Amino acid sequence: MRELHSGHNYVIYIRYQGIINDVWTGGLYTTQYNINGQTRLLALTQLQPTDASRLLPCFDEPEMKATFRISIIHPMGTSAVSNSPVRRYRHLNSKWSKTEFEVTPIMSTYLLAVAVSDFVFKFRHCGKIEVRVWCQSAMAYDIDYALHVACRLLKYYENFFSIPYPLKKLDIFTAPELRVLAMENWGLITVRQKLMLYNQRLNSLRERRVVTDVIAHEVAHMWFGNLATMRWWNDLWLNEGFATMMGQKAADFVENTTLRMSQCFAADITLKALSSDQHTTMTQPISLKENSDRIHGQDIKIIYNKGAAVIRMVESTIGEEVFRQGLNLYLVEFAYANAEKSDFLSSFSKIFKAIDYHHDPFLSTNFSVYDYIDSWIYQRGFPLLKVRQVGDYFEISQQIFDFDNSSEFADTQWKVPIFTQENEQDEVHWLEEGKKLKLLHGSHTFVLDPNFHGYYRVEYELNYWKFLIDHLLQKHNYFSVSTRLKLLDDAFVLAETGRIPYTIPMKMSLYLRNETKVVPFITFLTRFETILYRVHRHSNASLFNKYVQFLMEPSFDRIIKAETDSDVSHNMEFEFIRELIYLKMCASGYQRCVRIFRSRLNELYDNCSQEMLSNPCNSLEASLRNIAYMVASKYGNQAELTFMINKFHAEEYHVERDRIFSALASSSNRSYIEVLVKEVLTKKEKDTDFRPKLYELSRKNYDNGAVGQYLFNNFAELFKRHEKYGPFFLLQMARGYGTNDDLQKLDIFEKKYAPLMKKLKPVISHIRADINRRMIWNAKYADEIIEFISKYLQR
Repeated sequence: MRELHSGHNYVIYIRYQGIINDVWTGGLYTTQYNINGQTRLLALTQLQPTDASRLLPCFDEPEMKATFRISIIHPMGTSAVSNSPVRRYRHLNSKWSKTEFEVTPIMSTYLLAVAVSDFVFKFRHCGKIEVRVWCQSAMAYDIDYALHVACRLLKYYENFFSIPYPLKKLDIFTAPELRVLAMENWGLITVRQKLMLYNQRLNSLRERRVVTDVIAHEVAHMWFGNLATMRWWNDLWLNEGFATMMGQKAADFVENTTLRMSQCFAADITLKALSSDQHTTMTQPISLKENSDRIHGQDIKIIYNKGAAVIRMVESTIGEEVFRQGLNLYLVEFAYANAEKSDFLSSFSKIFKAIDYHHDPFLSTNFSVYDYIDSWIYQRGFPLLKVRQVGDYFEISQQIFDFDNSSEFADTQWKVPIFTQENEQDEVHWLEEGKKLKLLHGSHTFVLDPNFHGYYRVEYELNYWKFLIDHLLQKHNYFSVSTRLKLLDDAFVLAETGRIPYTIPMKMSLYLRNETKVVPFITFLTRFETILYRVHRHSNASLFNKYVQFLMEPSFDRIIKAETDSDVSHNMEFEFIRELIYLKMCASGYQRCVRIFRSRLNELYDNCSQEMLSNPCNSLEASLRNIAYMVASKYGNQAELTFMINKFHAEEYHVERDRIFSALASSSNRSYIEVLVKEVLTKKEKDTDFRPKLYELSRKNYDNGAVGQYLFNNFAELFKRHEKYGPFFLLQMARGYGTNDDLQKLDIFEKKYAPLMKKLKPVISHIRADINRRMIWNAKYADEIIEFISKYLQR
């Protein structure tokens, strides 16, 4: 054996063999797709977080960066793609060819990628960068928008970061199967196929928006995450939170709007993070001070959403220009290297010192930006800010918001930036641990965090809630859209936990009769549907749908009138709110809405009797099809339901097929729902298909028991086939549970499947606790809400 000497460099050559896996295992995997009835194969990699060692021997840690020289031998008639441009391609024989790639920049192993397929591509030169989007040949017409977006995003990020795109090319590969939604491999982004395709005739603007959002997120990583990389996975919150926030900024730029950052960020990201983070005994910090693998077992959504919300709060604290300059400094200093959270934050301190130290928001405090961030990422949950009016001042204090009123984390405190506005100028004040903050009462209506940049909830005194409600009812546009949705969400959640009476959020919701923006409606419906889950067995449960109709009817009338305005009808915001209002009004049984769509369906039945609904025979607008299909499935006769079932089985275009399935899941025919559940769970559906489908079936049929009963009866078989989804199956089974009878049903379930319960005890305990909470909630609040609704419906 050769002796090795210190101070010498050695090259190790390893001959190895690897396993070609399935999509869920990671590493190199194969997947199938069909073209004209023929089955085709492609090979692809997914290496994040620690599956690069399944592909090649390596030190598989983000900090262990290296350069890679990739060569791939692949069948003739296929193309090979990797992180770098092709250096050489040659035929080996009649069956095989070899593609060699240029050496990569120094990079982390988890970002390595290869793809081998017979896909086609379209390309565009974006400055000096060649961008290609790869897809199945039949879908080539639907990738033009993705190509356009990718070019626009490269330009945006180059300008924002003041750093050119670091590579020579960018490939985007649309994968029929991918265990994640998308992956930011450096120079070779992989994305689930259905998230990349846009056809102007077949897709709505909302669906187009998904394409923009996904690419914007992944391209942001080409700089933040790939060029400069975290040292370890405990800073995943920073990597993904940053890409989530920057993706929203960049997507707004691409679509020439401010909709995401001014409205949707709060509803789609911050509120979702708060909801995930409100049970302190179940949530976790988004980072750990020590290196650990525990972060991988955490709910990944909270890492993305809370990470993004915290980073946006940082940007709002220090200012957008300092944030941008600090990013540039960070990326330049740590290009092709690794960094930690402290390295990222130190760049902002350096910028303050370089430009204008007196504007440093930490100048008057005894803590730094590091201390500020640490209190948000190393602690679970978030604060509830309590606002009291004391003379000419508002006094603000904090406590942890705990949905379950647990005392375990009662002493948790944060360094909280308090955002206010005075004379249209944004101001930042600090509420420190164990202290109270006093703010002088100005001449304007005081609202804490008026643009919803903070990651906290706010509780006012009852009299002040009533004061705010009066203002909303009189002139809701006085408040920003973000303020309106924050007031609604905070009020409903505080009522749900017993901190304020339900008359507060219910009376506040009356202002929605004058609302013209979509996100406050989405916020209200999200909270109101939680109430519907709890009261669906109440004798007066039908009043809840009538109340939704009562609130939305003025918007419905405005939309009917505006549809004839050609300028408005092509507006993105109008399309979003029109789709939501029509969908909820028709789903709730509002007869004017149902009649409108039934009349539109008659033409569809005649013109598309022998064709797929994605064909030109279908003249329905893309954004209205899901509503029309739902009306046919929910309110149609047996012939109309059969029409939709046949179209579902015949449909080949994924978007149209998903729309039809969503409509069929709304059918009032319980027997058919049982058939549909069985189809979803017994056919060899891909995991990426059956889980969202089962979730939708469960969400829409919690009140008829069709889904729950099937899962109850067939749990052992399902658990055997999909053990890792056992908790998911249980939660869908129990979605409508909320009575003592349901508790007894759960007891029977535990006894019936006793051998399986060892791994599922925590989920069963959670479901049992949730049922008890629902029963307590119903006893306390259901009659109060129904009395309020009855009062306003009788007017």
